Amino acid sequence: MKPLVMQEYKKKHGITSLYPETFLYYGVRGTNVLWSTAFCHAHCETHTTFGIDFSKVWAMQKNNDTIDVRLFVRASQNIQIRLYQTPSIEYPSVTVIISKDVTTLTYQEFEESSKHYLKEISTSGLLDFWSWREFSISIFGGHLRVYSHKQRGAIELLYMNEIFFASLRWFSIGSEKTIAQWTLFCSPEGNIPRFKSSCYAYLSSDVRNLNFIVECNYTEENILNK
Repeated sequence: MKPLVMQEYKKKHGITSLYPETFLYYGVRGTNVLWSTAFCHAHCETHTTFGIDFSKVWAMQKNNDTIDVRLFVRASQNIQIRLYQTPSIEYPSVTVIISKDVTTLTYQEFEESSKHYLKEISTSGLLDFWSWREFSISIFGGHLRVYSHKQRGAIELLYMNEIFFASLRWFSIGSEKTIAQWTLFCSPEGNIPRFKSSCYAYLSSDVRNLNFIVECNYTEENILNK
């Protein structure tokens, strides 16, 4: 595979300068690479997903006695947060799926094995493409909890206790048949980090399609037209 465009990102008078305000996105592809971007330390980076290939993996963060994932998301349906033991091995994994009417927790031991539905609960009004919604996943030992955060406080959506949960330390994000925008460990309001930044990410060795984009400026219209 050969790149279509090669240019130093900050270099002036390159090919990207011939088309101002055209190159708004970048993608990264690699095998077993831990990487970060300098600007995510100072800004609340926005990520866009439109598939469930889970090609990028982040480390969960320790918060007192728990290991947490904290995120804001804008989506109309079917967002997924997948949890792993190690970034280089996709299975076994646990996936939290939030859709229009149901929140589901699944477990899959191998790529060829069937998904086991650990828990499924009825939920509504959790997602909206036009407003940011805050969620968190908290693990304490074998106890896993999923929260929806509102102005009045956190609402526990799902709880389950399994010894396997204690080994989960990494996560990735995806959205099935829909576009979703995400911020991780920070609030998109005012572009000011709300939590400790999680800039380091891991690119897995199995990147079949680059369904992960990092964006700086976006609207639903220009994403759909890309």
